[in-house]
Amino acid sequence: MINKLKILLLISILSCSHQPKNLKNISDDDAVSNVMGKSQSDDIPTKEINDGAASTEDDDEDEISSDETVKPVEIVPDDPEESSNLSSDEKEIIKSSFVKEGYDPKLINFWIHYFTQRRPDLFQKHLNNGNDYRELVLSILKEHDVPAELYYLGLIESGYNMKIRSRANAVGPWQFIKGTGKRYNLVTNHHIDERRNIYKSTVAAVKYLKMLYTMLGKWELAVAAYNCGENRVIRAMKKGNTDNIHALTEMKLIPKETRYYIPKILAAQIIDKNLEKYGFTRSEPAPMANVEINGFAVNQIIDLNKLSQVAKVSKDTLLFYNPDIKGNYIPGYKNRPFTVYLPNREHNLVSKANLNLCKTQLPVYKVAKAVKRNKSVRRLASSNSQKVYKVKKGDNLHKIASKFRVDLKKLMSANNLKSSTVFNKQKLVIPN
Repeated sequence: MINKLKILLLISILSCSHQPKNLKNISDDDAVSNVMGKSQSDDIPTKEINDGAASTEDDDEDEISSDETVKPVEIVPDDPEESSNLSSDEKEIIKSSFVKEGYDPKLINFWIHYFTQRRPDLFQKHLNNGNDYRELVLSILKEHDVPAELYYLGLIESGYNMKIRSRANAVGPWQFIKGTGKRYNLVTNHHIDERRNIYKSTVAAVKYLKMLYTMLGKWELAVAAYNCGENRVIRAMKKGNTDNIHALTEMKLIPKETRYYIPKILAAQIIDKNLEKYGFTRSEPAPMANVEINGFAVNQIIDLNKLSQVAKVSKDTLLFYNPDIKGNYIPGYKNRPFTVYLPNREHNLVSKANLNLCKTQLPVYKVAKAVKRNKSVRRLASSNSQKVYKVKKGDNLHKIASKFRVDLKKLMSANNLKSSTVFNKQKLVIPN
């Protein structure tokens, strides 16, 4: 972990020349279980999404936060009418990128027209967001020895909006679904969502992209797999007997969404290199962006309001630098500390001694909500000396209250229930 970062934020493995196997001999076993599936660039609707999205038993527990923005859907035609011509400057930009083989100029021009004519205000907003994070993202890409142009992948995935959510429940700047985030050590529960943290999620995205590159041997294929899943790309390579992304696109062996994906990234790069030509501007980073910050580990449950008093910053400032915190509590544990970032001056005010002053216990109703939505919060219940009961067939709330000798209203209040209806296998917190 880097202790000191110059973070430009609203905070809100291997590099190798691997060559793919003989494509005829790739077996289904070689299509390693999909890690992320679709990163989810949900912009282009297609029913061929399932293969990409990682399937995990707790994906349906990924709760939506009230402060999140729903990602818009972009509709594209089957055969764009745009020109197939690119200028020599545009060709040079593409040549210097990670794309080393055939691409479709018509699709690139479609996205240039889309960004400049149909959604210029939105794209300018995305450019502004990106400028706040550019230095940090580029430094992480360089540190991990991956192409700097992958910065534009994040730009088209989310517009570098930390709190954006797709219709497939992909969250954050790199659009991780919950199951994949978990595989790359991004914690998601009722209290925190590290997919929304620019530093943590960028490191996770880079590791995932490097794994795809190691598996597939070309960055074009790795980026395509980031969108639709490595299993689907491997099957397409096997069926088409080629590892050329342009050939796979021409044969329509990869989903329509993915065929538009790399051209979309290239279009964003071309515009960013020619802002004045396309009518855009380069904004200055946000006032709070260009600061030295430090991280400290929290291994106990901390009250955010108390921490803001100790660090002498507003709660809004704390959330500004730590957008992965979703509420009023930081649930740190000894076996899995949570890193909190603050500007150096404020960070220096937080010592181990006064951090203990921020220690708290979660309110009973918070424990109840967490138990309902997240398996790991059994620890939260135990830390508050609460029992957790799983509803069985034939149970009702009156029967459960009688069994544990608790008042019915208290039982309902502890579990934030508005009616006495319970369902099989529901987890209930039994108040003291």
